[in-house]
Amino acid sequence: MYIYPALNLDILFTAFSTLLFLFLFLLLVTLVYRTQKPRAPSEKPSNTDGLSGLMNHRKNLVMLDLQIELNNRHELALSVLMAERDHLKQQNDKYGPVIGDRVLSAFSPLCQYTFCHTDIVGVMGA
Repeated sequence: MYIYPALNLDILFTAFSTLLFLFLFLLLVTLVYRTQKPRAPSEKPSNTDGLSGLMNHRKNLVMLDLQIELNNRHELALSVLMAERDHLKQQNDKYGPVIGDRVLSAFSPLCQYTFCHTDIVGVMGA
């Protein structure tokens, strides 16, 4: 006659509770993933300047507020650099707005590739 070893209920309970936790976690992740609303295609244009493709004035202010809060929380220094394209109005008056738009369009990628990917680069003017 074969005698079965005694079952250790603590091990069975731990294994069962671990599997139940993993199942519930995966179910929760699946539900969150499926219910997330896709971003509207109009969101990107509302945050970017149409001419330069950089972040617009409103998005810059939102990002600046976030950076200030983050730096204050971690007690870090924050540097802000604002640059202006000199004599743009005079160039627009002399050569026309098409040339001025081309200058701005050419200047934007230069800014994007010059600064770090973590820097905030955008247009502050109208």
